[in-house]
Formats: sequence, C-alpha cells, structure tokens
Amino acid sequence: MLTYLRRRKNNDIYHMGIVLMELVTRRMLTGGTFGENVDMVRWVESHIEMQGPGRDELIDQKMEPLLPHEEIVAFQVLEIGTPMHQNHSC
Repeated sequence: MLTYLRRRKNNDIYHMGIVLMELVTRRMLTGGTFGENVDMVRWVESHIEMQGPGRDELIDQKMEPLLPHEEIVAFQVLEIGTPMHQNHSC
C-alpha cells in the first residue's frame, strides 16, 4: 500500500508540474513544438539550465514584462515539473 501511495504522489506531482508548465509557457504538452524526440519536460529542463536570451523562450511573452522577482518565481514554477525537483521533494 505504501508503494502505491508513493507512486501516486509522484504521479500527482508530475501531472501538476505539467499543468504549471503549460500555463507558464503557453504551450501544450502534445503540441509537438519542442523539436524532434524532445518532450515538454526535457525542453523545459534544457532551457532552465541556459543562461541568457534562450531561457526567455520558456515564459509566455504575453506574461512579460516581468519584474525580476516575478521571473524567478516563474522559473521556480517550471522546475516543479522536472524530475530533478521531484526527486528532491519526495
């Protein structure tokens, strides 16, 4: 039972992370706009690690201009759906 609950918690975190990614990026999980053999989670992870203008692609342009603290929060929200974050939150 404990294994089931742990697995369910991980699934819930993953799905919530995907919803948050869709909201912040304004891209759909199934939109196919991430490149060949790249899913949304990998696309977000690769852009979070970037420094400079490429990282700005993550945030929906209609949300801009963001204040510096708002941008930090937006990136933190995106990180919730990444496996790295999930491994530290369980």
